[in-house]
Amino acid sequence: MKQSSSNRFRSGAFSVFVLMLFCTSGAFAQGYAIGVLERMQDHNSALRTLTADLRREKKDSGLRLKTLDQTGKLSYVPAEAGRAYVFIEWRDPEEVLLVVKSTFWMYKKGINQYYYGSIDKSNKPGGSDALSFLTKSKKELTDEYRPVWLGDVKVEGTEADHMRLEPKVESKFKSIELVIDKQGMLLKISITEKNNDTSTLSFSNIKKDVRLNADIFRWRPPSDAKKIDV
Repeated sequence: MKQSSSNRFRSGAFSVFVLMLFCTSGAFAQGYAIGVLERMQDHNSALRTLTADLRREKKDSGLRLKTLDQTGKLSYVPAEAGRAYVFIEWRDPEEVLLVVKSTFWMYKKGINQYYYGSIDKSNKPGGSDALSFLTKSKKELTDEYRPVWLGDVKVEGTEADHMRLEPKVESKFKSIELVIDKQGMLLKISITEKNNDTSTLSFSNIKKDVRLNADIFRWRPPSDAKKIDV
């Protein structure tokens, strides 16, 4: 049966409407994604101190198994110029990470050995690579990555935004996924490397702007520990 001109017009108009809807929703999602990063930036700028329970997981894509499942406790104080004071006590295996602005100590109790060096020159040890997202500005993130909003999620009853960051420039990462609550607090970060191995860092029991004992940032490894400069 031949389609009438009015039916063809309605069909064509509907197709245009659907196309416009997709284009508009894509532009909205892109704008919303940038807005989420701005909210995270504003939240982190206002943050004075932070404590949280951490969980760090690593998965080997080739072996299809989890190679690390570690918990720890974080104490964090932002400093000037995107620096921070970080103290993490990891369990199973027992490790301590201390970052004082750009210098780090990474102590492994089981072998009584520690790594010492500059965060700027190292491969961001012990979860500090993921924590660097607490100090990055919206501009830094959008210069390096294309943000994609993946939708709303709930984390232990907390409403949050699920984001993916796709590298614009040469990167050792294939992609990065962030879960950010509606106040701008980073709850989870998952990094996928080019070989599809993944590293995930999750935050829970979060406490903001609490009083911290400054002595924790004066911690040093045992005097008999072997030092390795990196």
